[in-house]
Amino acid sequence: MDLTVLRHFLVIADNLSFTKAAEILDKSESVLSRQMSRLEAEVGTPLFYRVQKGVSLTPAGMIFRKSIVASQKQLSDAISEMHAISNVKKTSISIGIIQNHYISRKGRLMFSSFTEEYPDISLKYFSFTMNDLIQFLKDGKIDFVYGALADFVRSDSFHTIGIDTTIENLLVSRNNPILNKGVDSLSLSDFQNEVFLITQNHRTLNELFFPLSLSFGFEPKIEVISDQTELLAMVQFGKGITFSDDTSIYNISPYLETVSLPELGSMPLGLIGRNAEQSVTNQALIKYANQWSATH
Repeated sequence: MDLTVLRHFLVIADNLSFTKAAEILDKSESVLSRQMSRLEAEVGTPLFYRVQKGVSLTPAGMIFRKSIVASQKQLSDAISEMHAISNVKKTSISIGIIQNHYISRKGRLMFSSFTEEYPDISLKYFSFTMNDLIQFLKDGKIDFVYGALADFVRSDSFHTIGIDTTIENLLVSRNNPILNKGVDSLSLSDFQNEVFLITQNHRTLNELFFPLSLSFGFEPKIEVISDQTELLAMVQFGKGITFSDDTSIYNISPYLETVSLPELGSMPLGLIGRNAEQSVTNQALIKYANQWSATH
């Protein structure tokens, strides 16, 4: 059954006039008359009474009109629902990453598996300082952060999902004489005379590191450097040492040595989101990340 013909039927039925319907539809009366005759033949019963001043609906025509109107509404509702689903699926999720860091191996696997499961949801990654990430997440400018969970667990504003762990290391200039002892034989106490350079990104590690160093018999000399680039330059030229986890891009620098100390331990990594109502796409990632965390 031709949907166009059904639409023309409704216009005629609503106006009870072929002449008026022809004006509205910009069709000739003869075309509309032939269409209605074929439609009546198709349904097997007259739909109109043809009278001198126009037309009126037969009882069958009234029932047919009511059915068409109901079907038209159902079709319209179905199309609207499909559009809504389409608009939900064809969206993106923004994920913030700490500057000069990359996503851990398990994190990359999880995100890759998620995009395979939800091919219509794209993941967009942005790199900012820790302070900016926290503020952007609070303000809803980004959807999630992937990073060290310890920087967020203290706030009721966020919820966290553990995905992976990262080993904390020390980053030292390759010209530092401490390395002459041998990287594998070093302990935290060997660095007690060094200046520990940190940025605000390291504030949680700083809180953990301070009591740890006291347990090794020394109070660390800590200097906060506002700029990450300046900090790395100072380490390179032997002005101090800093912390680095396994996701830092500086672990591959030819001028810096990564020193793994078991006493520094590991830190959980994962997905951090706001404790607020989430979109359908964000809920999909949260659910998937929780399932991933439980099975990997």
